[in-house]
Amino acid sequence: MENIKAAANDTKNQLGLIRQEFNYETKLMYTSIAKTFSGTPLSGDLLSYTLYQMGRMRIVPKPNIQPLVPQYGIVFNDVTSIRYNLAISPCKNSAVDNSRSVFIAVISAPENRESRDKIRQTWKKHVEEINRIHRNSDRNCPLFCTIEFAFVLGPTTNRSSQISITEESAKYKDIIQISDTQEFPIEDDMHVNVHKLAYFVRDFYQFGNNGNMTIYSQQNGDESNIGRLNKYKPKRSGEKMVSLDEWPWNTYPHYFNGPAYLMHKKK
Repeated sequence: MENIKAAANDTKNQLGLIRQEFNYETKLMYTSIAKTFSGTPLSGDLLSYTLYQMGRMRIVPKPNIQPLVPQYGIVFNDVTSIRYNLAISPCKNSAVDNSRSVFIAVISAPENRESRDKIRQTWKKHVEEINRIHRNSDRNCPLFCTIEFAFVLGPTTNRSSQISITEESAKYKDIIQISDTQEFPIEDDMHVNVHKLAYFVRDFYQFGNNGNMTIYSQQNGDESNIGRLNKYKPKRSGEKMVSLDEWPWNTYPHYFNGPAYLMHKKK
């Protein structure tokens, strides 16, 4: 039995070394590729960038997964397979037949309890006020929309931190925690004027702007420069630097540079 355990440990160690060597060689390969793009503008659509990054992060395509939007092509990230440690109750159906609803998701790091509490004590309080006004409005002419809210957290390897998050979720019932995810930017230090948001969503539908694929945010760059190269360039040093591996080109395409995005839910 001891010999079997020793052999199993040896095999595990060998696989670990092989994996480390593979990761190192992959990094060297993509660092070399990135250098060939250095100093050149991004050309074409974003497909080349997507394929480059998927290879760099060793994310393999999932050809057997049906894409949610067919024109987006091959699926790399199967969002329907995401699992959650913590979740909130399903969004409630509006009591007003012809009303609209908004779901606000605030991305937050597991350790940012103080930031979440500040939001709960400030602008999140206005969410319930909007919902109260909406419930009391005319059924045929709703004043606002209904608003649902949640913090979206990634996993944590710290056991005491996870216990604290679980207790926080039980108390406030406003946390969604993804069980497995890579690092992503955190935007839990922003203030949302939910009154203006409610008016915007109401008017959005009132005037017929109900395109299913519409996204609203703050655009990066000069609007008159659409179709040309974006004047903004990646930072190569200092805070929030962008490495050559992450973005080898010296220009960005036009993109939404915003701490917030408003997206239409496709029916």
